[in-house]
Parts: sequence; structure tokens; C-alpha cells
Amino acid sequence: MTRFPYRPGDAKALCDRCGRQYYLSQLTQEYTGLMVDEGCLDEQHPQELAPPPRVERPLVNARPSPPDNFIEEMSVSRDDL
Repeated sequence: MTRFPYRPGDAKALCDRCGRQYYLSQLTQEYTGLMVDEGCLDEQHPQELAPPPRVERPLVNARPSPPDNFIEEMSVSRDDL
């Protein structure tokens, strides 16, 4: 008897990481795109995932900025300085 008997609709395939022969139904596509068996499967580390979007929180007791007080041209003389 052979190691891999015929299974209708299930092809033979090689693990991209270790090179062993498996049925295609026994391989899983990894986050890197490789087709690997359960023993070679690496989970993606949480630090490699994108950070969640920041939630913009409104300011507490937010107040509008006061209007600008500009000095007019002739309001200050040399005697004032």
C-alpha cells in the first residue's frame, strides 16, 4: 500500500516551508501566502498588525479663542514708550 492512496478530488502538494508531501486539503495558506502544513504554520505576531485607528475625542470644556486685539497705527506715540 502506498503512503498516499488516491483520493478523488484531492491533489498531492508540497509544503512550501519543509518540502514534505501532503494532500492539498491538509495544507493551509499562511498570512505570508505560503501553503504550509499544521506543523509549519506560523501565526502572525500581533505587533505586525496595523494599529487600530485613533478615536478623536472632543476637548472637555472647550472654549473659543479670544479675538485678536491689534494696535492701530497711531494709537501709540513716542511719548508713550
